[in-house]
Order: sequence, then structure tokens, then C-alpha cells
Amino acid sequence: ERQQAINAYCEMLYRRAMLLLPNNDNQYVVASILLSRGATELGRSTMRRMAPDHRVGLPKAHAAMAASLLSEYRKEANQAVLELFVHHADAALNWRDTPIDTLIALSDLYWQRNNRNRSLQVLQVAAGRDSRLYTLLFERAAMTDDVLLQSRAKQLALAQLRDVLIKQPRNDQARVQMAQILSTSDDGLPIAEKLLAQGLALGPNKYLTRGLSEVYRLAFLRKFLKSNRTSVELDLLDIAIRIDP
Repeated sequence: ERQQAINAYCEMLYRRAMLLLPNNDNQYVVASILLSRGATELGRSTMRRMAPDHRVGLPKAHAAMAASLLSEYRKEANQAVLELFVHHADAALNWRDTPIDTLIALSDLYWQRNNRNRSLQVLQVAAGRDSRLYTLLFERAAMTDDVLLQSRAKQLALAQLRDVLIKQPRNDQARVQMAQILSTSDDGLPIAEKLLAQGLALGPNKYLTRGLSEVYRLAFLRKFLKSNRTSVELDLLDIAIRIDP
């Protein structure tokens, strides 16, 4: 009964708006209200006037369609909506207010489909709007041959995490993430070790202890591999095991 009342209200709002407010911006506002009130089909049909399913229209309307379709997929796992989601999310990619959640979902979908270049392109846009995503961008770039993107994403991720630690020295997650990124290069291992030790100086912490142990294990492994697996001192491995068995 409540849903019927909502639908009736939305229908009335829709008809009045179409008569009085025929331009795109006003129709967008009406369609957004319809979607927020649960009148999904009517809201989408109105949005499609501005953001068709098979060509590019008004970016912000495409963003609204993508968000609506993503919500449906997450609730119902309806695979049929994914292609429509991709179309609308792609069309909304360069609109500054497209939800970050939509961009991450689009990047994830391309990654799952093994379209890594497109996935990284989308993720770069998302990270440009939310710098916390540079860590994910670096992790994914590291799985590709794009050395330039790896280097750029690494520096931006480290800068973002460094800013976090300046403001929140006890942010253990940021400290470990930064150490993990630093540990991807040999010259970064000593810096990662120092970073985690500084965190532990603030007080005991199992999360940081495990991270420090991993740094020593990684240092041992790299030294072992460089020695052609003939002989290598076990000091680093001993330290790692003592820190976190």
C-alpha cells in the first residue's frame, strides 16, 4: 500500500514535470527524485531520454543510470544489467561528480574481464579524485608491463600515505601499506624497516610486528635469490622468525 502511494506520487510528479519543466536539467532533477523514491522504472525511463542505452548523452544522467544499475546488480546479482552498467559508467567517466564507487566497480569489471589497460585508465581517473586509490593503482600497475605507470602510481601512493602518517602517526594500516610499497624495491627495504620500527616505538602492535617480520623475510629471500641459491647467511631469516614466528 505504501509502495502504491509512492508510485502514484511519482507518477503525478513525473507528468507535471514533463509539462512544466521540459529541458534536460529539470528532467534530470525529476528523474533523480524518482529513483531516490524507489520508482526505478519510471526514473530510468526518464533518464534514458537524456542518457540512452546505446549512445552517449548527458554525462550526469549516465552517472545516475550507472549508479542505479550497479545498485540493482549488487542486490540481485542480475548479470543482464552489467553491459548496460558498463555503457553508462563509461559515458559518465569524465563527469567530475560521477561517484567513486561507480568508477571502482567499472575498473574492477574491466580487470575481471582481463581488459587491464582500460581498467587502469578508469582507475587513474578515480585516483585523481580520491588519492587513497593510488595504492590500489600501484598494486594493479605492478601486475602489468607499464613501468611508467608503476613508477608514477608508486610515488603518488607513497605521498598520500606519508600525508596520512603526518596527521595520524598511529594509523597502522597506512604505515603497513607504505612499508609494503617501499618493499617492492631493494633500496626501499631499509626505509620500510625504519618506518615500521618507528611505528612500534609508539607501542606494541601485532600488525606492525608482522609487517616488520615480512620485511626481513623478503630481504632474506632477495639475498638468497641473488646468491644463485648456493649459500647465504641466515641472519635476516632468524630475525624475521624471532620477531614473528
